[in-house]
Amino acid sequence: MDQIQREKVLEKLGKIKALAERGVGGEKETARRMYEDLKAKYGITDGEVAAVKEPAAAEVKKEFSDIAFALWVLANNLDDEMKICRDCPDRNNPDAICAGCATDENIKDLKAQYEELTAQFERGCAG
Repeated sequence: MDQIQREKVLEKLGKIKALAERGVGGEKETARRMYEDLKAKYGITDGEVAAVKEPAAAEVKKEFSDIAFALWVLANNLDDEMKICRDCPDRNNPDAICAGCATDENIKDLKAQYEELTAQFERGCAG
């Protein structure tokens, strides 16, 4: 396993360990077993897991703030593009082909970006 993969496994183990320590009922025991199994599978020690630096609250807050700002910008841009589409003189023309127009493409692109950022934000909230 390369260094990047090892770091990801260490981060995941840190989260699983936290759940094993602070979880409730069955999730606590399941997390403890998963933690032990993954440590054994990857040959990782408790010390290596403990050495992983958890992001400071300020770093996490900034990351969420950045994502929230990007979502706001995307939402405003999407709203602007939707207004352009609504005001298009071809909108009520049954012979008009909207698919492939620049505004239609922008709307699709902005929606995809918005969905990805929303998913990123939700993954961050889930920890």
